Amino acid sequence: MVRIHHLGMFFNPTFLPGPDYQLARDAVLLISARGSDRDAIWKGLSRSWKSSKAATAPRAQCCSPRVSGLRLRRRLPTAGGIGPPRATSGRVACPYDGPVLLLPWHLTDHLAGGFNITLPTDVVVIHGRLGATGQPWTDLAGVYSGLRDAVAAAATPPVVVSGDCVASLAVIAGLHRRGVRAGMVWFDAHGDFHTEATTTSGYLGGLPLAKAVGRGDPSLPAALGMTPLPEESVMLVDGRDLDPPEVTALATSRLLRGNVTELGTSALPEGPLIVHVDLDVLDPAAVAGLRFPAPAGPSLHAVAAGIADVARRREIAALDIAATWRPAETDRAQTDAAVHAVLTAAGMRG
Repeated sequence: MVRIHHLGMFFNPTFLPGPDYQLARDAVLLISARGSDRDAIWKGLSRSWKSSKAATAPRAQCCSPRVSGLRLRRRLPTAGGIGPPRATSGRVACPYDGPVLLLPWHLTDHLAGGFNITLPTDVVVIHGRLGATGQPWTDLAGVYSGLRDAVAAAATPPVVVSGDCVASLAVIAGLHRRGVRAGMVWFDAHGDFHTEATTTSGYLGGLPLAKAVGRGDPSLPAALGMTPLPEESVMLVDGRDLDPPEVTALATSRLLRGNVTELGTSALPEGPLIVHVDLDVLDPAAVAGLRFPAPAGPSLHAVAAGIADVARRREIAALDIAATWRPAETDRAQTDAAVHAVLTAAGMRG
């Protein structure tokens, strides 16, 4: 018996062992899919049927072939602040084999109500704890250390959803702890390439990309056990809203620069990649309530296509999504559409 629940595909494993279960699952995917998705699933389904006699039917490739296969996803109680799954796109999600890690924080602010987005009901909520030393980077180590540990413990590439870009440092540190050395493609409307010496606002969320490559105060990266990434292993995509000090710093750095529409052919960092997506990379018309909206941005379709280009050309070590909006000011249909499109484009739709 197989059933579909809103955005997620949930299967009752009762009584369909081995290849019979796989064929049933693939059939439901085929029936539920549309357009090009149906074509791709049909190819995988045909392969499954052909090999079912050997009881080793391969799974339909509705997710990126670089991400290890699909798995049964059982429904668990809804995680606090996320809300129950609900249909927003009319399409069936592809189950994802890796963990979905939720850190409901924006820097020093705990977002107890979540992000106003729909996520799988078995999402893992990370409970950060802000320190009380009065030293901002030292205090933030307690917010992000649990995320680092969860990434380090993940057996497959994790999906991370947080409220800021500083969480990316914990993702890098967690992969390092697991022995994974990955470069990074950073989708963002902003540069996030300030240091303490150049920022005029003092906003800590404007510094993480610089910290990822070893610039500025190393307190937080050191506390997380993060080794700085080589600058040439990092690409900033979009970055249309830069402050003058960031323009200067990027011009003298070895970071790669990219446009969302050119990632199918432009030079990418070598090796496996962390894909970091600050959703303010989108044009503000696509997502209401952004903390720092930057006009004249790319559409959701264009950003998703750029992410898909990266996923097609490189192995994804982790997908790090920064939901940098004020949850109370957002529209659930828009936030769901944005997160869903990113997960799908990266082959980690869940």
